[in-house]
Amino acid sequence: MKRSLLVLAGLLCAAGMQVQAQEKIQAVTEEFAPFNYTENGKVTGYSTQVVEEMFRRAGVTYELHSYPWSRTYKLAQTLPNVVIFTLARTPEREKEFQWIGALAKRRLYLYKLASRQDLKADNIEGARKYWVAVNRDDAAEKLLLGLGFSYEKNLDLSPSDDASLNKLLAGRIDFITGSDYTIDYLLQKNGVPTGRLKRSLPLVDQGEYFVAASKNTPPATIQHLRAAFEQMEKDGTIKGLQPRFE
Repeated sequence: MKRSLLVLAGLLCAAGMQVQAQEKIQAVTEEFAPFNYTENGKVTGYSTQVVEEMFRRAGVTYELHSYPWSRTYKLAQTLPNVVIFTLARTPEREKEFQWIGALAKRRLYLYKLASRQDLKADNIEGARKYWVAVNRDDAAEKLLLGLGFSYEKNLDLSPSDDASLNKLLAGRIDFITGSDYTIDYLLQKNGVPTGRLKRSLPLVDQGEYFVAASKNTPPATIQHLRAAFEQMEKDGTIKGLQPRFE
């Protein structure tokens, strides 16, 4: 009798784990073209395609949403069963998430209006003389704070890349952050000629952008998602979807 109860308990535990693993995941991201962005009411982009295929292969149900980055980040920090992308993997974030797979190399620069010949930022010390717009809770915000920038003197918080671009065009700030690929998409989306902006100081040319999950997401779910992502790497699916991030 005792043995039967133990077996039953084990079966119930296994069933409970299976149900837990099948709980619907909230997949959250931001407007960060070409990785992830909304077009005709649907979230799309390279990273989105990878994540959707990953969920399909893993057999995990999900809902996909694009929010301002601050909200996206807080959801992944505080709730279980949340997958977040496209997330820069930094030392400060290492223990905050469960990392699933790398999407692309990470490159970050300062950009200014091409007409602003008065701006001279050949190094970080020079850049600290000017105002730089960043998204709240974005990796660029943490990076610049670590490089001696402050909210009182030279760091301006924005809810989105679109808002930062508008501030730059209006002359309210001096620089925004991005890569050649993301800036090109941002300008195209807002109907701004590419020649209006000019790349300035490089900030980051290392590390990668990732798909990650919140810490309290069940291990079984993480295992399924990682296995699906690894399969996509091995069979060339990810490489086939990936644009050239040069």
